[in-house]
Amino acid sequence: MSSNRSQSPSHKRLSALREELAKIQSPSYPDELSDLIKEWAMRAIPTIKQDYADHLDEFQKITDMGYASQLQMDKIAYGTYGSEQNFRASWEEDNKNAMKKQRIILSFVDGLLLLG
Repeated sequence: MSSNRSQSPSHKRLSALREELAKIQSPSYPDELSDLIKEWAMRAIPTIKQDYADHLDEFQKITDMGYASQLQMDKIAYGTYGSEQNFRASWEEDNKNAMKKQRIILSFVDGLLLLG
């Protein structure tokens, strides 16, 4: 998302945040991608609030990772993951969901960048 025209400071800040989000990769098992996206969203909120306040509510809605991960539900329901295989399968599903969410957030940020 580069341009030859001079970018405003707010555009530069959001572009840098977008690049950070785009670089987030699915971590090694057993760490969760959703945790990295949540951390990124927390860092991005001040910029969105300051520079794109009209879009803050929507940003918060799309960055909400509010679903309980399958890993979390397994642990609550059974007090354990049962087996390494079940744990790994839940981890893989959670990371797939988080990758979808990451693409949605990137598209949203791209839209904000097009606004100027």
